[in-house]
Amino acid sequence: MAPVVAANPSVNPNLMVLAIGAGSLMFSHVNDSGFWMFKEYFNLSIKQTLASSKATWKIWAASNGTMDWRADPQNLPQGLTSPWHGAGYASFGAGDLSGAYRERAELYDHVRDQKIEGFVTVSGDRHSFWAGYAAKALPPAAFEPVGLAFITGSLSAPGLAEAVEHSFPKDHPLRPLYVADRGGKEKPAATINLTLKRGVRSALEYARSGDIEQARKLTNKDLSPHLEFLDLGGQDVLVADGRRFCGQCAEVETAYQPVRH
Repeated sequence: MAPVVAANPSVNPNLMVLAIGAGSLMFSHVNDSGFWMFKEYFNLSIKQTLASSKATWKIWAASNGTMDWRADPQNLPQGLTSPWHGAGYASFGAGDLSGAYRERAELYDHVRDQKIEGFVTVSGDRHSFWAGYAAKALPPAAFEPVGLAFITGSLSAPGLAEAVEHSFPKDHPLRPLYVADRGGKEKPAATINLTLKRGVRSALEYARSGDIEQARKLTNKDLSPHLEFLDLGGQDVLVADGRRFCGQCAEVETAYQPVRH
């Protein structure tokens, strides 16, 4: 295209580059060259670029997970182990973007204040699958989701449940919060999914009885309202319904396989 641009002085070469790049993209995200070209050529911030986007979905493709993962050890039965030090929750991660509270809140507040529809975060590096909502805080703070959030896992690398199955002592009183041994040749159940999504009481009940309905009745609803699904044991796949955060979408399919937690 260089000869064409040179022969037409009225053509802005910067806009020509953007036009060529935009023509090759269906979805542009903050790890995509087209996104950064638009941002830099027009001297915009990431937040301004998101606000100016007319795409149906605005995808923040992050290298590390953005979704909080926590447990409620304050609800452990008395005498099971040493008492938890306080009345609050325990962070399970914070080694990724789930622990960048200030920076994440700044971006999510911008999405909320600018009424940006179709906001999605997609990330990885947890060796597990997550689906739910992008929110800067969880109860007892205000829970204000601004979009969808996904974390993709590895189809070959072991997840946390698989690692714990072979490394956590079988006689440890807290092992049922991670895996439930069934005996024989049956694969241990990944109760860590229940621990993080429904709480320690739910995980312990399922480890004890194997009754998922009874375990669900013990759900701590304030623990993880941002989670629709997670799997740290490589067992299920779920795609969340995005209509709540995309008013422009007439129809968004929800595909899933049976979820055991």
